[in-house]
Amino acid sequence: SASTASNKKQYYTIKSGDTLSGISKRFNTSIKTLQNWNGIKNPDKIYAGQKIRVK
Repeated sequence: SASTASNKKQYYTIKSGDTLSGISKRFNTSIKTLQNWNGIKNPDKIYAGQKIRVK
């Protein structure tokens, strides 16, 4: 069976000024989920150029 687009993983490269809470809102997910998917212990410690899974 064909997988739907919503099942595809999606990645986002963090830009200067981005926050995990802002990214979570943009991709309609929770900060906790982003932390779990990306092994982020401290949501305040993200940096520009970092590639994270958002879906």
